[in-house]
Amino acid sequence: MRLKDIGEKKLIADYIRPLFNPAGIPESIGDDCALISTEAGEYVCISTDRVPADLIAFKLGLIDYAELGQYLAILNISDIAAVGGTPKALLLNLAFPGDFPLKDMQDIMTGVKVASEKYGVVVVGGDLSDAKEMNLMAISVGFVPRERALLRSGAQPGDKVFCSDYVGITPSAFSYFLKSDSSKPATFNAEQETLLITNFKHPKAQVDLGRQLASSGCCTSAMDVTDGIAQSFSEIAVASAVGIVLQADSLPIHSVSVEIADHYGLDLLKLVLGPGADFQLVGTLNPLHASYAEIASQVKIIGDVVAGEGLYLKVGVNPPSVFTPEGWNYYIDQ
Repeated sequence: MRLKDIGEKKLIADYIRPLFNPAGIPESIGDDCALISTEAGEYVCISTDRVPADLIAFKLGLIDYAELGQYLAILNISDIAAVGGTPKALLLNLAFPGDFPLKDMQDIMTGVKVASEKYGVVVVGGDLSDAKEMNLMAISVGFVPRERALLRSGAQPGDKVFCSDYVGITPSAFSYFLKSDSSKPATFNAEQETLLITNFKHPKAQVDLGRQLASSGCCTSAMDVTDGIAQSFSEIAVASAVGIVLQADSLPIHSVSVEIADHYGLDLLKLVLGPGADFQLVGTLNPLHASYAEIASQVKIIGDVVAGEGLYLKVGVNPPSVFTPEGWNYYIDQ
């Protein structure tokens, strides 16, 4: 067998996690961040992510080198936000061919600096090396009080399911821009196009919301969206050993997504729940907790946690049906 016969998600679930974290403890593989306990009653949060040289938004010319650097920083800071932590530092692991233009490298560094300063993060070091193609990776470091850390594994039957923003803006943008030279291109005005590219050009790590969720005491699980909404909820369901039912009528879907789905004859729900990095937070809330009403008013309640396992979608009066996520899955998606 080869890696492309298995796929990233199954490689992690069936080979990597059982090897390094067979007991499923929080302080190991399985969440947005690694959580390392300290004597001061905190977790040190550590995560790492790579931005591929063939990032779709970059290949399509939707973002420049400075925005690519910003994207790299936010991608890693967002993982700290997902566990309710406060980001503190970034390390950069960068590789370029020898003939890579100096100005382009400087622009990437400038983008990293702008994003880091926005979130009070310091770039403290890293590594620079040679490579056949540009390779951008970072490591983020932060802190969260041990009793407040948000995991994927805390959802319970009876909880409410939430997201923090419109679902599907990024996958809608992929459909729009990748089909722009097709025989049936859609036409949107400047304001609509700006909305579609905002998650690429101006990504936001939901640090403040993550900390608020963590301190509220009513958030039972959380995750940031970098693979797709459905994929994220599927992973929460597996980690928590529960079923998650998304209510189609409650999903916050922007009119732009509706227009794109209509224009290209796409299934709207599969589109908005599909692959994309929105950098929003999703998870579950305990509706019996004293702070539930306050927190629920700041997010979108879109479903329920039930006994069982897996991800389900309820459309109208029909009973919930199994929904198979179509998120990023490296090797298989190549």
